Amino acid sequence: MKTYKTESGRSMIEMLGVLAIIGVLSVGGIAGYSKAMMKYRINKSIEQISMIVTNVRTLFGSQKNYKALGNIGTSDATNGNGSLIAKAKLFPDELLNGTTGVVDNPNPFGGKIELIYSARNAGDEKAFMLIFDSIPEEACMDLATQNWGSASGSGLIAMAVEPTAAAAPAAGGSSASAPSSAPLEGAATPQAGTALTTPLDAVYQGKCTDASGTGSLKAALSGKIKGVCGGQNSMSASDAATACEGDSNTLYLKFY
Repeated sequence: MKTYKTESGRSMIEMLGVLAIIGVLSVGGIAGYSKAMMKYRINKSIEQISMIVTNVRTLFGSQKNYKALGNIGTSDATNGNGSLIAKAKLFPDELLNGTTGVVDNPNPFGGKIELIYSARNAGDEKAFMLIFDSIPEEACMDLATQNWGSASGSGLIAMAVEPTAAAAPAAGGSSASAPSSAPLEGAATPQAGTALTTPLDAVYQGKCTDASGTGSLKAALSGKIKGVCGGQNSMSASDAATACEGDSNTLYLKFY
């Protein structure tokens, strides 16, 4: 009598089911990784900002003003303040090229970090501005609504957020929603040696006494740019949702 060996194996349907499960798990893993990386970059940005602010306030604690920071920023390798920042170690070590300057696109999202002096009251140089650009929408929301501490502790004077798209000109070279001052990121890169301008340039400590933002800050901002001052240490979620848009946004923080 012949005996037949029973062969075991998986059917095509079973194999397709296994592949489908693997595909679902892979997609979930990628999504989880992307979310974790976003959270890491947000936390890294907060850490960098806190460290830079502390270092600047410590270095200039005995100075009359912050004018030595200049008003051109770090990205201009020839005329900027990269050398000062590197020698004084105002930025974390991983963002510095030894003592010669700041690495290209140093913020966790691959954008710039600019540091310039500003005015606490009209006509002085007793404040400084920290600018982060190329921030994606989710991170922009988190950073804008972050509690940056009380003015007495953190030195925060004002904060503003704008989408990079706010500076993009319409056909023919004009812009219907252009900001009140030229942003860091815009249709054209500032010429070498040109001072950076920000939406907070005309916002002074003495004028920001209205916590509702109906004073000089509101008058200084236009379009989708939103900001806070007058003792407020974070932006409302609704304002952040209006200002943060798309893959590239700019955060401005003004301290004394």
